[in-house]
Amino acid sequence: MKELSKKKDVWDQANLKIEKFLGVNLNSSNESFNVSTGEDSKLLGFVRNSSTIIMQRKFDTFLNGFIKDGVTVEDQLEELIDFIDNEAKAEFIAETFSKIILSKSTQACLILGSMLGTLIKSKADIEYKYLVCVNVLMNLYDIDIINFKFVYLYINNSSSRRKTAILEGKKFNVYCDANDLELSSVFLTIDKCVSNQILNKYNEVSLNMDSNDIDSSDADVDEYFKITSPGELLYEQICKCNL
Repeated sequence: MKELSKKKDVWDQANLKIEKFLGVNLNSSNESFNVSTGEDSKLLGFVRNSSTIIMQRKFDTFLNGFIKDGVTVEDQLEELIDFIDNEAKAEFIAETFSKIILSKSTQACLILGSMLGTLIKSKADIEYKYLVCVNVLMNLYDIDIINFKFVYLYINNSSSRRKTAILEGKKFNVYCDANDLELSSVFLTIDKCVSNQILNKYNEVSLNMDSNDIDSSDADVDEYFKITSPGELLYEQICKCNL
């Protein structure tokens, strides 16, 4: 009983710290959403229970990434409380917890936990790459994380000094097949990573000039991809979680 009271006290401290910097009272906010629906139908009850189960699973997975070996939940949360010392950090922590609930992947929850634990341990200010990573993790499916890991390795093993690669053609197709990846899903992941600043895409134009016949000259456009600093952070955390 004493242990449960201690755990609740730590959570209350974390909530109070976030309220302090964001100027929001969580209890009053919750009361405004408590709308009576009368007698719940069996379907509504099923939906509520299912939602609770999913949320609990996501949060448990988050804690698996967040809690360091040999450290109790309470001690890790006390480090989190100490970390929150300004409005930007309070907002970032609150946003991260909201992303856990909205995430589409349990693996993403694990990575979010690991990333938050890394940030708290560093005691550093929140860099832009962390903001980008937290945002993209909300939108990644488990398969996206698998696809990104292999795309990262493909680019990183590129012969280019700039660590760039063309993500198409026979070589890339063979690489995907060798790793049992569906090519269409890989390209969807690539598009998602580009739009969420995990990958950079740029074009290189090669001119094929015919000095004897200018009208016969043409140009080839190749799309190159490069890992961004948020992408590097994401891959680092994927490896840390042994995914």
